[in-house]
Amino acid sequence: MQGGSRIFHDIISEILTVKGLDKTKMAAATDQIVAHAQKRKILLLTKYGEYNYGNVLQRYAMTRTLESFGFEVTHLCDVPPFSEKLKTFIKLPVKYILALLGSKKFRRQFQIRRADSLRMERFRKFQDKFTARKIFSSYGGVLRQNKSEWDKYDYAVTGSDQVWHNWTHAREELEYYYLEFIEREKRVCYAPSFGFSKFQEEDIEIHRKGLEGFDRLSCREQEMQGLISGLTGQESELVLDPTLLLAPEQWRKVSSKPEYDVPERYVMCYFLGDITPEYSRAIHDMAGGLPIINVLDINNAEHYSTHPGEFIYLIDHADCVVTDSFHGTAFSVNFSKNFIVFKRHDENDDDFNNMFGRIESILTNTGLMNHVYVPGMTSRLEAVDSVSVNEKLSAMRESSMKYLRECLKVQG
Repeated sequence: MQGGSRIFHDIISEILTVKGLDKTKMAAATDQIVAHAQKRKILLLTKYGEYNYGNVLQRYAMTRTLESFGFEVTHLCDVPPFSEKLKTFIKLPVKYILALLGSKKFRRQFQIRRADSLRMERFRKFQDKFTARKIFSSYGGVLRQNKSEWDKYDYAVTGSDQVWHNWTHAREELEYYYLEFIEREKRVCYAPSFGFSKFQEEDIEIHRKGLEGFDRLSCREQEMQGLISGLTGQESELVLDPTLLLAPEQWRKVSSKPEYDVPERYVMCYFLGDITPEYSRAIHDMAGGLPIINVLDINNAEHYSTHPGEFIYLIDHADCVVTDSFHGTAFSVNFSKNFIVFKRHDENDDDFNNMFGRIESILTNTGLMNHVYVPGMTSRLEAVDSVSVNEKLSAMRESSMKYLRECLKVQG
């Protein structure tokens, strides 16, 4: 211990001496405080406030991984612009009046809003418990800050999730998630996603500039590797989604049995898109009479309010998982569950069909492409070969952690 660290150590020791601690306790407390003060600091940027399982759990996994490297993690959380808040503020009273006047459409919207409120509150509690340090700001607010404001951070990490999609169709969103507010040498990307198969013409140059602002690039699906090399000529490394960086025993530390009754045997259902009549028939055939717990059934308030820790429990203990979600797939693979993946269907959103690439990547790399639903499939497959899958996952996990350690200059 040298220089300022030694002085800081002595000051803390004096303070604790006044508090009357014995020498052994004083030394331990002093070392702990100094170690905390000397931790390297890192910013983590991913989509905030989405309140879906994948978003919250990948944020948790990324936080735990960075903390395991000795970093103090602060979450830089984007907030909607004032114009969006004002629009919501104006619309709500109008919708409430229409509901009172008997509008079935708006009455149903308020029923959904009430269910969402309970669900969001349970998500918030889980998230606040495990992601304590947060800075809230708009995209523009961060970008307009003097870069010296971010000097105390050793690195900023962007990803996972579809952070390079440009959901708001605003240049500032892409510049924010490309970390253009901080020095180039501090920029790290881990498993970001575009969430599309073709660049929007108006965003091409922003993407090109953003991608060229990183010394190394990574992504979580092979299709994205092709997009990056086609636009910039740069190579990118294929890494695991953050949720797969943690082994099942690490996830079980935050798993909790739901507060509602859970049958001894059941099928877990997690669909982000439509459950078509064909899919519904196949799911019930696969269930073979077992009860089905659908955590996105808004007509079942208990199931719909399942928080992320309970979501992990339900996958871990299910007889079978049926899903059209990447993270539903990822957790099923990680826990070596019997599962079937359905291609997502949404008649109102063609982009859903472009999101299968990352599911295909993880299934191909673990040898589990036979778990994709095909028309006529009515029975579950045999149990997953957990030994083979875990061997493949462990190799990819080590490769992904190596990428992160090298980017963050952490000793292996």
